[in-house]
Amino acid sequence: MLLDNLTFLLSNFPHLHPSSKSFLSAVGDPGKICLTFDDGPDAESTPWFLQALDEAGVKATFFMLGSMAQAFPEVVQQVIEAGHEIGIHGYSHEVYIFKTQKSLLYDIAKAKGILGDMWGQEPKWFRPPYGLISKKVYNCALQTGLEPILWTNWGRDWKIGRTTYEVLQIATHNLAPGATILLHDSDCTSARGSWKTSLDALVILTKFFKSLGYDMTTLSNHLK
Repeated sequence: MLLDNLTFLLSNFPHLHPSSKSFLSAVGDPGKICLTFDDGPDAESTPWFLQALDEAGVKATFFMLGSMAQAFPEVVQQVIEAGHEIGIHGYSHEVYIFKTQKSLLYDIAKAKGILGDMWGQEPKWFRPPYGLISKKVYNCALQTGLEPILWTNWGRDWKIGRTTYEVLQIATHNLAPGATILLHDSDCTSARGSWKTSLDALVILTKFFKSLGYDMTTLSNHLK
């Protein structure tokens, strides 16, 4: 899987990857937690996440792929109608650091145009596929009117055989006030069926964060 093959990049170029000290890692209001979801929308899985969030009374930010939005426009509308925020994850799920500036600008702008039209407002946030970012990727996002952002914690929920317990353990490791959590509401680039584990983890996480007294909100509210 491509994600596993990126281990070399992440270990040899740590500046490309989020860290708790990076301004890109989305440390926000210390009284809040932000839940974010990548790789959707997906008609098979995203509605289940919307149901879980609704039952928990939580708003979140969905970083969507333009190609998936075109495939499932009705799911985009479900996300919008539920009051969640939309972020841009690019049009196609590629390793951006290897693309030319021209192709980067085209891919990001295409996704922003598609999702902005569907949402009826300008998306603000951009998260590059795989979380891999460089100066070129960063500047291209800014040129398209988007603010690059990563996360503080993730569940690494895309892997084959990952259990709910493992996702929870990883997602809450070194959890600090103001965290931004990354999960995936689609397995379009992940192990088949991995979204079910992510969903199980989400249900438990919302209860856990509430027990700690955190409010859960969108990224824009989190980073005011």
